[in-house]
Amino acid sequence: MLAKKVVSLSIIVPTLNEEEHIVAFLQSLRDQSMNEFETFVVDGGSRDKTPDFIDQWDVKGVILPGAGEFESRNLGAKMAEGSLLLFTCADII
Repeated sequence: MLAKKVVSLSIIVPTLNEEEHIVAFLQSLRDQSMNEFETFVVDGGSRDKTPDFIDQWDVKGVILPGAGEFESRNLGAKMAEGSLLLFTCADII
């Protein structure tokens, strides 16, 4: 049985058509020296390739068509396992 990874920080990212930015954002997270965090992407129903990147990277994600930024943040907060929540955007590095 695999031990469950302890998560102290949950990074919550609402997205909508962020294919131009999401890879650089996810790569910047992967490059961090601290790795005790989960990344949770809540996508509002992107019509570009944003949802594909959720599957390609080691992130948790959900697609909620029509969800706005704050609804996405709230859903991410409810699903997060970390004791600390960090809300950010996909175009932030």
